[in-house]
Amino acid sequence: MKKYLPVIGLLGLVKLSIHWFGNQNYGFHRDELLHLSVSEHLAWGYFEFPPFIAWIGKLSYLLFDYSL
Repeated sequence: MKKYLPVIGLLGLVKLSIHWFGNQNYGFHRDELLHLSVSEHLAWGYFEFPPFIAWIGKLSYLLFDYSL
């Protein structure tokens, strides 16, 4: 297993770099927009998802604003 670890790490970095450089032209997905919209009106629960998602959306807004 130890002899394959560098190969696995290299393949992981290649996959990460493909996603990193390949997804730069995409904007928000509609589910992401829903979660960010709900994070502006926090409540104890929502019909579609638990409240933790809205809290994480609020935290990401406070830290990073609405930028990609």
